[in-house]
Amino acid sequence: VPPNSPWFSVANFRYYGVRDNLPVRFMRAWDDEPLGVDYMILKTGDVGPPWTAERPRRIATRLATDRHLDAAFPVIGEFRLPDGSQGTVRARRLPAVSASVDAMARALAGALRRRVGDVAIDVEGLDLTVEHDDAIR
Repeated sequence: VPPNSPWFSVANFRYYGVRDNLPVRFMRAWDDEPLGVDYMILKTGDVGPPWTAERPRRIATRLATDRHLDAAFPVIGEFRLPDGSQGTVRARRLPAVSASVDAMARALAGALRRRVGDVAIDVEGLDLTVEHDDAIR
């Protein structure tokens, strides 16, 4: 839930999830990639105070400019909110992959090698193996 306005924030959604005993987990906006995110709840207009508004605006811009992210999270609902803004719900919908499981594992290992510098320093001689079964798809 990227917005952080008084009536539309992660705390509001978390409250109703707990109150209604729903099996959901809410988190604030992410920094890089939406890993572990199944649904996005967004809104236009006021997205919160200046110190938190940058993230929801960045996510909205990225969805508008990154066709792959936009395709992975299509809009499943749009709602007019009391303040006149638009609320949007997006759900992760990844297309079926036709590549072999071995090709998927090689691609994943390559992607991890390319991004290891984002989370580690002074990495030398990294040997990375992805152990997998058909569930990798």
